[in-house]
Amino acid sequence: MAIEMCLEDLEINRGTNTLYNKETGEIIEDKEVIINLLKKVSKDKQVDNAKVKEIRRMFDLEEKKEKYWLNWKEDSHFIKIYRTELREYMQTIKLSPDEGLFLFCIQTYVEFQTNRIAKPDGTSFSNKELQELTKLGRDKIKGLLKTLEDKLFIKRVGQRQAREIYFNPYLICSGNEVSKATVNLFKDAGYRPITPY
Repeated sequence: MAIEMCLEDLEINRGTNTLYNKETGEIIEDKEVIINLLKKVSKDKQVDNAKVKEIRRMFDLEEKKEKYWLNWKEDSHFIKIYRTELREYMQTIKLSPDEGLFLFCIQTYVEFQTNRIAKPDGTSFSNKELQELTKLGRDKIKGLLKTLEDKLFIKRVGQRQAREIYFNPYLICSGNEVSKATVNLFKDAGYRPITPY
């Protein structure tokens, strides 16, 4: 089409779902003409956005925007937080600021499948290393381990230096698989899931 058009020249007939030139009455069916016109008006701040959107719909030119990154960090490890369960559980107990800080600091060390709190090399944290990680004192760490175990966020297994710390898999886990032994550890301690998922 040789005639130069602008958006104001066009009218939409919703009854027939057609676009036509108001001055000439010509029905506009050429998709390339519409694409070029929409490119031309895309930088115009006073353009009739509703009209542009309707024309895009009519000619199947709706802008497709990527809303999500699929395969986001696909080669990275991840922690799964069961937020509905965690929110509901948090309504039933009170956490001190130090308890919250401690949980926040250790959650990135939840080991795949076992839910054990472990360093990247697979070894367990000593209390001294937990102090360095959280910037909390020795007595505070001892107290936090006890209260967080009482509140069923963690479970300690073993004695003194040989003890292991496990994070409650109903609240947070690493990856999509969890050891049945870890799940049973928290079931046996009295944890009862609040939500069905």
